Amino acid sequence: EAYSTLAKSLFYMKDYQGAIDAFSKCKELLPEGELLSMFDRAYLQKAQAALQQELEEGKIPMRQKSTAKSSAPIPKLKPPKFVSREEAMNRTPTVPAMPKQWPQ
Repeated sequence: EAYSTLAKSLFYMKDYQGAIDAFSKCKELLPEGELLSMFDRAYLQKAQAALQQELEEGKIPMRQKSTAKSSAPIPKLKPPKFVSREEAMNRTPTVPAMPKQWPQ
């Protein structure tokens, strides 16, 4: 699923070769007998068509490398602050207790 998400992200970034490569990796990791989802197949076909169109129009050289491998590293985020259960319960507004019996 991660490679599927990566492939779609690369597709929207117009890195069609990177998207095709990611979909290929996604196919390799699927259990035997399973196929890409209908949506993934549609994105793969669109990426292949867009790449072919760019090649025909001469917008990119034939041996362009995927930008996915050469992109800048993703910055690390600070870990979330730990909040104890008691503190979380004290911060939430008071909610009335559930009724023992519902009106009929």
